[in-house]
Amino acid sequence: MNEKVQRVTFFSKNLITCPACGTEFQREELQTGRGRINAGDLTDELRRLYIPTQKYGTVNPLIYPIVVCPECFFAGLPSDMQKMTEVQISKINKDKGNRLNLIRKIFGETLNFRDYRNVITGLGSYILAFMNTIHLPKEFSPTARRGLYTLRAAWLADDVYKKTNLDHFKKLRQEMYRQALINYENALERQMKNIEPFDGFVWMGPDVDTNFGYDGILYITAILTLKNLDLFISCEEQINKIGRAKIVLSKIFGIGKSNKEKPKALVSLSKNLYMTANNILKNFSDQGIDISAAETEEDQHENI
Repeated sequence: MNEKVQRVTFFSKNLITCPACGTEFQREELQTGRGRINAGDLTDELRRLYIPTQKYGTVNPLIYPIVVCPECFFAGLPSDMQKMTEVQISKINKDKGNRLNLIRKIFGETLNFRDYRNVITGLGSYILAFMNTIHLPKEFSPTARRGLYTLRAAWLADDVYKKTNLDHFKKLRQEMYRQALINYENALERQMKNIEPFDGFVWMGPDVDTNFGYDGILYITAILTLKNLDLFISCEEQINKIGRAKIVLSKIFGIGKSNKEKPKALVSLSKNLYMTANNILKNFSDQGIDISAAETEEDQHENI
């Protein structure tokens, strides 16, 4: 293992007991002091980039938050590693084979979660956490978590693709983005209908450095929509989605009013994305396509 990676992480002395299979294991944790992490730019997807340092090399905090049992591959946030009901335990244990098979299918091998994390095991941890959300009750906001986990998985799949240039990870990235959009949309709808509140989704991220909260979820849903318009077959559906994204974005930065309490970066990115949406609509209009649907959806503003 690279010495630089060992210097920025440590294995906690406190053992974690898997609530599903009872295996005891140590969690790898990231040390953040003494210049180990050098924050860089914020991307338009609210992902924080990090600048490598001469002493510690490249550090990616995104690969550490998910706890994975190295035996049964149950995965989730540290708060998920608590006592469960017998019904939950039974379902999780029955699903073990599916978890192992999916990891082998994606990565060609069974990943080692006892060793130090890297971008591959970090990616695998989010895929496993995504799978395990089906066992969480609505109080844990499982749909919103699925959106977050698949978004982060898309980011890490992109990291792997850039390093390896393997088409497999490019396709995985695209699928994770698709899943993120679907689940963020569903999460907002379920929250609005009070089917699945966000009470169990305290850290909305989407990254580990800043919690952009509910507005961050709105923004991510909008940008994923605009970046994945090809998922919607007809021009009419695409235009409706763009209109919906504009409503969401205007809710963040507030047309005609100040939002001093909101993060400046989020407000600025929302304004820029709103302009991008208008430019996309203009391209449709220049082709003689009716874009009125995107303009008349403004009356839905209060229903989001």
